[in-house]
Amino acid sequence: MEKIQIEKLVHQQIKDEGRSITWLCDKMRWQRQKYYRFRDNGFIDVNDLLKMSFLLNHNFFQYFSDIFDNECNKMDTKSVTK
Repeated sequence: MEKIQIEKLVHQQIKDEGRSITWLCDKMRWQRQKYYRFRDNGFIDVNDLLKMSFLLNHNFFQYFSDIFDNECNKMDTKSVTK
């Protein structure tokens, strides 16, 4: 299963929208250090990711959903061939 680098996707969306990390941190009520910890390790609370999705007008959950669908399709294909 592939690993989603959600931190890179979020960072790219911030840039694409012409926003700043400071803007996002203010909206998220995060100190900048929290953003940098997220950027460095990619771990984020689901509720925070949902809020980011709304703020940046981008469904970050879709990446996880796509992988889930692909993995389910692989399992379905394997069970059919047996």
